Amino acid sequence: MKTPNRTYEDATVRERANPDPTVDARGDSRTSGVHRDATVRERANPDPTVDARGDSRTSGRGASSSTGTWGRRAGVVLQAVLLACWMAGAASAEITDTGATVFATVQELIDATPASLNSHQQTLGVDSLEPPLSAHASLTSTNLEGVLVSLGQGFGHFVDPTRLDQPNPEELGAEVACYSNARSVSYSVQSSAVESRTVVFSPSQIEFNDDGTQTMESRVFLSGAVVFWSTEPGRNLDEMLAELRVSVMRADTGETLFESTLLLTGAAAAEVRTEVIGPIRSEVVSLDDLLAEGADADSIAILEQVRAQGTLLIVLLGPQEHTYTYSVTPDDAFILTATFEARVRNIPDGTGVAAVLGRPFQNLAEFIELGLPGVNGQAVQRSLNDATAKRALGLVPTATSSPLRRSGALCGAFGLEFLALLPLWIAPAVIPRRDRKGACRMPPL
Repeated sequence: MKTPNRTYEDATVRERANPDPTVDARGDSRTSGVHRDATVRERANPDPTVDARGDSRTSGRGASSSTGTWGRRAGVVLQAVLLACWMAGAASAEITDTGATVFATVQELIDATPASLNSHQQTLGVDSLEPPLSAHASLTSTNLEGVLVSLGQGFGHFVDPTRLDQPNPEELGAEVACYSNARSVSYSVQSSAVESRTVVFSPSQIEFNDDGTQTMESRVFLSGAVVFWSTEPGRNLDEMLAELRVSVMRADTGETLFESTLLLTGAAAAEVRTEVIGPIRSEVVSLDDLLAEGADADSIAILEQVRAQGTLLIVLLGPQEHTYTYSVTPDDAFILTATFEARVRNIPDGTGVAAVLGRPFQNLAEFIELGLPGVNGQAVQRSLNDATAKRALGLVPTATSSPLRRSGALCGAFGLEFLALLPLWIAPAVIPRRDRKGACRMPPL
């Protein structure tokens, strides 16, 4: 199936996204879901840059924020936190500093050669004194008649992790997408959300072993989805990819505590290969699954035609929790950094790929309507999000998951800090001081 208006000439207009939006393409700054689990996320340093691959990496420490409205909210949540932690028998830690950065970049390629570039970044304490943070970058191309024929867009977000309305906090999220119905234009798009937390455990908060150490366990929450298509039969797709990556690192030791990647790569003869590195669990879903979740029959018919003539692959990451462990010593501050990254790349003339990590799709609807005319974008986006939510896996067992003592020290999508394994539904609290400090303060074990 060929999509019309694929002509791209030198005279094509390239439009660039406003590099300073605080909302997504639909004017929607919300996140779907929020954070009841009181896991503390100690996430990555908020100063990412882009490497040669287009990936963001962090450098330096995150700026601390003022106490402000965000800190004053702590009083509202603290009672519930204390009760939940008491019921769980948890100990606690103090978060002495929090940093966050969100980043999005779109690289336009013309005949595989880099052309226009658009990037946007927001950092907590620099661009905003409190959440939410939102980064949005996009580039578009039109044909000589002014018809939109290609689009690349990326979104990164960080929202207040003290929200309590659902188990998965979803305070970190990355969403990327690109399609092209032009003969020479394609895109490489990447977005990231990074959070860092400086954490201290004291002997008054947890019981240490005789050697002065204690093993802590935390959990990282994640979910996501990928949609990958080509309308051409037998097409060589080896330049296309979609990558979702989650990592948690400890700055003082340089140790990677958790890392997992879902990678989809195109191949010859319109094939798409799926590779999972680490413990992330994924599932390929069918169009019948989307129809069962409310996608309309007309949209499914168009998607089925794409699948039959070319390629269509939909992979979901149902909401899931993964554990990671590390050793702490009394009164020694350390920094935990979590990074959520999403990256996609397409090729010209009838291809598209969209991916989301850490939250449901919020910007797929308009995108897929442009890339595949006739599709009801809202119905497809809603059915994908519902299908993802219904595939919740809960805690994914690992070799480190064991019935150890736990401490609800840290809060957020990054996970709850455990003295080795505590139910996660404890919300974070932020305690105002001279600078912003967060803590889940609980009775010692």
